[in-house]
Amino acid sequence: MCACSTLICLDSVISQLLPQLQRLGVTICYKIDGQLMHCKSPTEEVLMWILLYVSEISLACDTAEKLREAVITMDATFLRWGLTISTKKTKVLVDGRVNQHLQLKLQIQSSCCVGIH
Repeated sequence: MCACSTLICLDSVISQLLPQLQRLGVTICYKIDGQLMHCKSPTEEVLMWILLYVSEISLACDTAEKLREAVITMDATFLRWGLTISTKKTKVLVDGRVNQHLQLKLQIQSSCCVGIH
C-alpha cells in the first residue's frame, strides 16, 4: 500500500473522529523524541501529524464517563478503517486530586494503513 492511501485513510479517520473528541473536551497527549506534549484543541493537520509520527498517544479527560465515551468512539472509528487499539498496551491512569484527571495511553495498531504504529 502506498503512502498516498495511508494519508487518505488517516484523513477519513481524523475527519470522523476529531469533532467527537473536541465535543468531549479530550486533550491529546503524545511523546515524540522523548518529549511529552499536550494538545487540547488539535486541528485535523495536527492530529494527522500526531497519528503518523509519535511513539505514544494518550487521551486525557476530566471525567471517567468522557474518557469511556472517547475510547469507544475512537475504537469504533478505527475499526471502520482497519485500525485497532492494543489492549495489551492500553493503560488507565487516575489522578486522585480534587479535580480528577483521567488519562488513557493508547497504542494504535494498523492492519490496513501503513505509517501508524
